[in-house]
Amino acid sequence: MKFTVIIPFYNQQHFVNDTLSSVLAAIRAEDEVIAIDDCSPDNTFDVLKAFAQTDERIHVYQNDENKRQVKTMNRAASLAKGDVLVVLGGDDLLGKGFVHQLIKPFNEGADVVFSPVKFFHRTSEVDFSLSDNRDSMDLTFKDVLFGWGSRAGEKYSIIGCAIKRSTFVELGGFSEDVVIEDHDFFLKAAKQNKTMRIIGGQYAFYRQVAGSISSNMKRMMKEDYKVIGKHTSGIIKWAAVFRRLLSFTAVALKRALKKSERVS
Repeated sequence: MKFTVIIPFYNQQHFVNDTLSSVLAAIRAEDEVIAIDDCSPDNTFDVLKAFAQTDERIHVYQNDENKRQVKTMNRAASLAKGDVLVVLGGDDLLGKGFVHQLIKPFNEGADVVFSPVKFFHRTSEVDFSLSDNRDSMDLTFKDVLFGWGSRAGEKYSIIGCAIKRSTFVELGGFSEDVVIEDHDFFLKAAKQNKTMRIIGGQYAFYRQVAGSISSNMKRMMKEDYKVIGKHTSGIIKWAAVFRRLLSFTAVALKRALKKSERVS
C-alpha cells in the first residue's frame, strides 16, 4: 500500500519548510508527496523547488493559472500514484509516523479514514509525537450530515483525511461547484455507503488562520446551506439547517465571550 500526500500551496512560502518537513517524517520510503503551487505571487514555488531537491519523494508542480484550492487538489490527486491520498493544507502539519496508523483500517476495507486532529497557531506549539488512543468508529450519512466534523465528541477533519484513491475517482473527486468541498465530499461518500472510519493515533495539525472561511461565520452559513440542499430535501434538509444554525449561534456566542474577556 502506497500513500500520496497531496498539498495545495498558495502564498505560503514561509510555511513550506515546516509543512514538508513534517510530512517527510510522517511517511515511509515508498510513499510520495505531490505539492502544487497555485500561481502564488510570492516565492512559494521557488521554495518548493528548492526543498524538493532534498528528497526524491517530493514532486513539485505549478498551475499555469490560479485555479483555487479545490481544482488544485483534484489535479494533485490525478497526478498521484499512491493507493491512498492523504489531504493536507499548505500550512498544516502531520505527526511523526502518521501514515502507519492508516494501513490497518484500509486493509480492513475502509474508504475514508479520519485521524485525530488538533488546531494550532504556531509551529512551536506542536508536539509531533502526540497521539490519541480513541476507539475507532464508523460514520453514517446522518452522522456526517448532523455532526459536521464531530461524532460522539470525537472531531474529524479534511486535514489529514486519508481517502482510497479508487474511491476518490469513483466519486468524481472534490466537487468544484462548492466552497465547502470537504463536507460535500463526505456527504457524497456517505450517501454511496462508503466506509468512513474515525481512528486513534498520531495527530494531523490544522493551522488556524485569520480570514479563512472557517473564521467567517456569515459565509460559512451561506455555503453550508448550499451543501445541505445539494444532498438532502424536505424535513431532513430543514432539520440539518436548524441544527447548523444552533451550532453557528453557539460558536458566535463563544467568540463574543472570548472577545469581551480580552477587552476586560
